[in-house]
Amino acid sequence: MNILFLSQYYPGNLSEQCFKISKIGLNWASHNLNTAIIRGFNANDIKPRIINIPPMGSFPAFAKSTVVPGYSNGNVTSLPYHNIAYFKRLEIRRKTLAAIRKWDGQNKGEKVILLYNFNFSHIIPQLKKEFPTIKIILLVTDLPEYIDTNRTLLTRINDIISPQTRNKLCLDGVDGYILLAQAMTERLPMKGKPWLLMEGIYNDETSPEHVEKDKNKVIMYTGNLGERYGIRTLLEAFTHITSPEYRLWIRGNGGLEHLVCQYAEKDSRIKIIGKKNRTELMRLQQAATVMVNPVLEDEEFTPYFFPSKTLEYMASGTPTLMSRLRCLPKEYDEHLFYFNDNSARGIAQRIMEICNMPENVLADFGRQASSFIIENKSPQKQIQRVIQFIEEL
Repeated sequence: MNILFLSQYYPGNLSEQCFKISKIGLNWASHNLNTAIIRGFNANDIKPRIINIPPMGSFPAFAKSTVVPGYSNGNVTSLPYHNIAYFKRLEIRRKTLAAIRKWDGQNKGEKVILLYNFNFSHIIPQLKKEFPTIKIILLVTDLPEYIDTNRTLLTRINDIISPQTRNKLCLDGVDGYILLAQAMTERLPMKGKPWLLMEGIYNDETSPEHVEKDKNKVIMYTGNLGERYGIRTLLEAFTHITSPEYRLWIRGNGGLEHLVCQYAEKDSRIKIIGKKNRTELMRLQQAATVMVNPVLEDEEFTPYFFPSKTLEYMASGTPTLMSRLRCLPKEYDEHLFYFNDNSARGIAQRIMEICNMPENVLADFGRQASSFIIENKSPQKQIQRVIQFIEEL
């Protein structure tokens, strides 16, 4: 079977090139999941053809260059494109379709196209028109109405107009879904089509050397700084922790960056982490006392997404504290600390409870969580399930 994966990550030296171009840091969540998927295929002795579009915020607001460079190595082709809002969509569409046509002409027999999220959904009708026998599988990481990224005005207008149209028209050509959260089936036009619940995959491509814990009690968050991700509550919670030995480390971009800066100006214990590559971030996560994901379960979007960064947090060996989200299977319960009270004071109290546990208890808890992720959510095991799903379509 011939598999084509339309991906969004930073292969080879593109990670360094895109890192230099970007003004706000890279989309490591997308990179980690895509890389894990590819590693999983390789670990199961399958090498899909990969057509890649590296995710990058548009010039000039979020990038220093008007061009995102290309990359090619073996079965991987990352397409270059002019990084100007809205217009880049047209170029990406044209180049992606051309690359798929070339792949189709070079291969015989059964063919499957795996698309990463809704970034490629607009080409599904054209794919079905030109290649009606090719099976199309959509991997859904977030529902389009809940995707929260740094976007230009044109992109925001387009996203307001298009979600319903995209769901009704574009998704008619999907033959199967791979989902990160089961509740997504309630919002997608499934129409009886087969689907697989994958949750997440831990990207094990990089394992930094062991890092000693910071001398202070460090609470760390890495990820999107949008309003809905609980950042405001986390900042308020930290104000209720008065001990000078506590630190709050935050790395990310999003709508509440200004608020994080305001809190950091008033409290020297709050540290804003600048742009970092993945290895540097992993070292900081290892040095922290506890990783915190402040997203609360009462947010409208939480049933429909899987917090993939939780896998990275857990794999670091640093205990993870978060809300008991509906999307989390019960097997995670013994490897995570949960909030007892979702108020700022309640979160502060829970943070202090955990940070005051004996070091050996925290270390053992973190090690067990790390082992759980590495052994059960590895690329090889998770993609083994995906391959079986594809074969049964």
